[in-house]
Amino acid sequence: MSIELLWLMVAAGLITYASRVLPFVLLKQTDQPFLRHAGRQMPAMILTLLVLYSLADVNLLPGQWQQAQGLPLLIPALLAWVLHWRWRNVLLSILAATGCHMLLLQWAG
Repeated sequence: MSIELLWLMVAAGLITYASRVLPFVLLKQTDQPFLRHAGRQMPAMILTLLVLYSLADVNLLPGQWQQAQGLPLLIPALLAWVLHWRWRNVLLSILAATGCHMLLLQWAG
């Protein structure tokens, strides 16, 4: 790998990081209620959209549940929800749901 490519990757990473952090740094001192509300609610809204998008193709017909778009997506999503609701531990929810998803994919495939 050339040194120019390495510097280009470092620059792209720094620019990406700055574009993610800069709004929080600049708006941290703001006193606008809408921005505070959006900052609190946006992560949950984005995760809800991602979950709904990933579950949009789940086929709930009994003969289709064991395919890759059925139970291997629905059960881990429900498991993550239950674990997070009960213990409020993000790491536990992510790891358990990911492991469950991988096991179900191996079983269904």
